[in-house]
Amino acid sequence: MPAPPSKEATRTGPSQPGAEARQGRLAWIRSSPVQLTLELDAAIYRSEAVERAADAFSPLARIVVRPGEQRQLIFFSEVGTDIRSRLLDEFANYALGCLVVEP
Repeated sequence: MPAPPSKEATRTGPSQPGAEARQGRLAWIRSSPVQLTLELDAAIYRSEAVERAADAFSPLARIVVRPGEQRQLIFFSEVGTDIRSRLLDEFANYALGCLVVEP
């Protein structure tokens, strides 16, 4: 899997390796031994909401966001084993909530 371009926003979190493969209804997810990737539909998940979610989840993992016209790609690495199974769903739900709630 190619590494995301360096010009993208990167958030850092704890240093623990690992990945898990999963599939979601609104999101397509790939994984590798070092990285989880979440692909969200840009028509539903606006960049501002994804960026806000990435900031909120930055203590849990290293997060790189690659916004696009059709889809938002979010790369997670250094994810703790205790949260791997829930991280992608929780991130997508939080980003969706960010569309509705403005601080």
